[in-house]
Amino acid sequence: MEPYGFKMILANAQHIKQVPGRKIDRRNAQWIAELGRCGLVSGSYVPEREIQDLRQLTRHRSSVKEDLTRRKNQVHDILQRSNIKLSRYLSDIFDSDGSAVIKPIY
Repeated sequence: MEPYGFKMILANAQHIKQVPGRKIDRRNAQWIAELGRCGLVSGSYVPEREIQDLRQLTRHRSSVKEDLTRRKNQVHDILQRSNIKLSRYLSDIFDSDGSAVIKPIY
C-alpha cells in the first residue's frame, strides 16, 4: 500500500489494548483507524527491505541446517537399529571415510 501513497503503521496489539476505549470485534478496525488518526497508535520498528531479506535468508539457512541434522540423526538411528555401530569407530560417519563405509550398505 505504501507505493500508492498510504502511510502504513505496524502496530503492536499490546499497545492498542492499553489504550482506553471500546474494542468490540465488529468495530475494531474502525476504532484502530480512529486511534491512528488521533496519533494514539505508535508504530513498531520495521527494518529496511535489505535487512528483511537477510533475516529471511538467515531463517531459511537455519531451517536447512535443522533438516540436515534431522536426516543425519535418522541415518544414525537406522544404522543403530540394524546393529551397525559405526559411531564407535568413526567420529563422523558423514565425512569421506564414513561415506566410503556406508555406500556399500545401500
